[in-house]
Amino acid sequence: MPRLTRTVQNYFRMTEEDFIDAEAMSTVLVKDLIFRLGVELTLAGLFIAIGRPMLAIYWLAAIIPSEFAEVLLSRIMNRAKKLKTRHLYAQFAVSFAGGGSWAVCGAYLWTTGETVHMASGLLMIIGVTMHVAFKYSDWLKGAIVAAMPPMLAIMSVGFLPPPIVATPAEHALLIFGLGGLMYYMLVVAAGNFSKQRQLRNAWMAASEASEAKSVFLATMSHEIRTPMNGVLGMAELLERTELDSQQAEMVHIIRASGDTLIAVIDDILDLSKVEAGHVALDVQPFGLNELIETLAQTSNMSARAKGLSFRVVRNEEIDHFLIGDALRLRQIIGNLVSNAIKFTAKGDVKVEVVTHADRAARTCRLSIHVMDSGPGLSSDDQARVFDPFVQGDGSLARRHGGTGLGLAIANHLAGLMGGQLSVTSQLGEGATFSFDCVLPLACPSELKAVPRTSVDEVQQLDPERRPNVLVAEDHPFNRRVLELMLSAMNVDLHFVEDGNAAIAACAGTRFDVVLMDIQMPGLSGVEALQKIREHERVADAPPVPVIALTANAMKHQVAEYREAGFDDHLAKPVNIDALYFALHKALSKVERAA
Repeated sequence: MPRLTRTVQNYFRMTEEDFIDAEAMSTVLVKDLIFRLGVELTLAGLFIAIGRPMLAIYWLAAIIPSEFAEVLLSRIMNRAKKLKTRHLYAQFAVSFAGGGSWAVCGAYLWTTGETVHMASGLLMIIGVTMHVAFKYSDWLKGAIVAAMPPMLAIMSVGFLPPPIVATPAEHALLIFGLGGLMYYMLVVAAGNFSKQRQLRNAWMAASEASEAKSVFLATMSHEIRTPMNGVLGMAELLERTELDSQQAEMVHIIRASGDTLIAVIDDILDLSKVEAGHVALDVQPFGLNELIETLAQTSNMSARAKGLSFRVVRNEEIDHFLIGDALRLRQIIGNLVSNAIKFTAKGDVKVEVVTHADRAARTCRLSIHVMDSGPGLSSDDQARVFDPFVQGDGSLARRHGGTGLGLAIANHLAGLMGGQLSVTSQLGEGATFSFDCVLPLACPSELKAVPRTSVDEVQQLDPERRPNVLVAEDHPFNRRVLELMLSAMNVDLHFVEDGNAAIAACAGTRFDVVLMDIQMPGLSGVEALQKIREHERVADAPPVPVIALTANAMKHQVAEYREAGFDDHLAKPVNIDALYFALHKALSKVERAA
C-alpha cells in the first residue's frame, strides 16, 4: 500500500507541461460554458416533464455551482502571475465535481427501473466519459481525475441490484456488456491521447527545426554580409573617384550585381518570409533599357567565359519607363539568364524583350523570353522545375550544383507582380523560359536621379568642428572600408577591435557617437553597450549615441538591437549615404539634448 501511494504521488507531481496543459484546458472548458448550461437547463426541464421535479432541483443544485466554479477558477488562473500546484488541484476538484454530478444523476436514473429512464441515465454516463476523453485530451492527469466518477458509475450499474426482473445469466450478460463498453471507451481515450502526444511531438520537432533554421539563416546572413561589406564598400568608394568611361562601367556593373546579390541573399536567408508570402514589392518608376543593359553586360561576360554566344533582341528600340519593382524584375530575369548560361555547354543564349505599350490605358505588356541551346527538359521536369529545391536532370544538378531555389523564388516574385513564369522545351533542343506581366507606364520625369559624387564631394558631418567617432570592429577589411568612408566626413576617428576595448575607450574619452559591431571577440556589442550605459549612469553622464553596425540585418534582429538600447542600426554592406545620414541623425540628437 505505501508503495502504491508513493507511485500515485510521483505520478501526480506537477511538471511545467502540466501547468501549460491545465491552463489551455481551462480556457477550452470556459469557451463552451454557455452551450453546457443550455444542455443542463434543458435536462432539468425534462426531469420536471417526466414527473421528477426533485431530481431537477438536486441536479441544478449540484451542476450549476461546479460550472461557475470552473469560470471562477479560470479567472484566478488568468490573473495569477505564475500558476501554482494548488491551482491544478483545484482544477481536479472542480472537474471531479462536474463529472460526478452527471455520473450520479445517470446512475440514479438507472435505478428507477423504467426502461427509458435507464437508457437515458446510461447515455448520460457514456456522454460525460466521452466529454472527458476529448475535452481533456491535452492533459492526461486531468482526464484521469475527471473520468473517475463516470467510470465508477458504469461499474456500479453492473453490480447494483437489478431494477428489473432478470435471470443470473441476463445479469451476467449486462455486466459483460458494460465491461465491454468501458473497455471500448478506454481504448478510444488511449488512442486519442496517443494521437495527441504524436501531434505534440511532431509540433515540437517542427518548432526545433524551425528554430535551428532561424539560427542557421542568421549565422549565414552574418557570414555572407561581412565580406560583401568589403566588396561593395570598396566598389562604392572606387565609383566616387575619377574614372574613365570603361572603368566606370565596370564598377557600375560590380555594384549593380552586388546589390542584386544582397537582395537575393535577403530573400534566401529569410525563407520563412518567402514561404509565408510576406515579401513586399518596392514599386518605383524605372527605365527598362537601363535595367536590360545592366543585365546584358553582366550576362555577356558570364557567357563569354563559357565560350557561348549571348545577345539581346528587342521588338522596339524605344526606351519604356515603367512603374514596378526594378530590383525584383532584375532578379527574375537575371535568374532565368544565369540558369540558361549555367546549363548550356555550347551554342548560344538569347534574351528576347517584347513590349506592347497601351498609351490610352497607360500600361505596357512586358514579355521576356530567355532561350538557350542546352539539353532541354522532359515533360516531367517542366512540371516541377518551379518547385523549391528542384533542378532538372539529376546528373545536371550534380554537375552544375546549386540549391534549386532560384526558379521557385522567381516564380513567387512573378506572381507578386501579377505576372507568370512558364517554360517550353524538348529534350535535346534547348529550353525557353518566359516571364510575362503588365506594368503601368511612367513619365521620364518621375525617375529619381541618383547623383554621382566623388569622395571629396561627400558632405562633412559638422563644418565647425571634427566629431569624435569611435568604431568597434574586429574585421580588418571592414575597418579599412569605414576608415576610407569616414575620412571625407571630417571626423576624429578611433578604432578598437573588441567589446572590452570599446568599454575602456568610452570610460576614458567622451565620444560624440559610437559605431558598434555586434559579433566581436570577448564581449559582444550588446554586452559592451550595457556596460557603457552602466558606467554612464554611475558617472551621471549623458548617454553617447551608439549605432549597431552589423551584418545581422534580419528584421527580428534589428528589433532586438533597438530594444537592447541601440540608438540606430546600420546593416552591412554599408554605403556612404546611409553611414552619413545615421551619423548626422545621431549628432543632431546630441545637439538637441544639449
